[in-house]
Amino acid sequence: MKKMFMPFVLLFCFIVFSPITKADYIGAFRSPVQLVVLGNVINHTYSCINSLNPGSCQSFSPAGLGTGNTYGGDLMGGSWIYATPQQTIKAWRYSGCYMTYALNGVCHQYTNRILYAVGREMANNGYVMGYTFSKWKWGPRGTNFSQCNP
Repeated sequence: MKKMFMPFVLLFCFIVFSPITKADYIGAFRSPVQLVVLGNVINHTYSCINSLNPGSCQSFSPAGLGTGNTYGGDLMGGSWIYATPQQTIKAWRYSGCYMTYALNGVCHQYTNRILYAVGREMANNGYVMGYTFSKWKWGPRGTNFSQCNP
């Protein structure tokens, strides 16, 4: 009886404690850091896939992909976005989709890739300096987003 019970205990523990099966929250941030890209001044943006863990923040800059809430900044939209377990998995997969800085997009497009998992996009309302330019140049999620498979 004990041997038959063990697989169910393991399955239960995997479902309850596995980070990829839990619902989570996604946030997008505008940083006070400004970059010059192709002669245009832009605000740096980044996204976080776990509201309780600053290490879950993903940033894309000329130095490449980075993690952590290292730039400060304010939450765009004013609140975290609820993500189902499936959306959380998609967000993590989109976060790993390769981009070449200033060729496929910049931090704005990378942030939008994460937001895409929950059906959102940064607002084109002047809140993020340079977003009108970057969206025009590389689209909302970058020129190679069609190659990203969730």
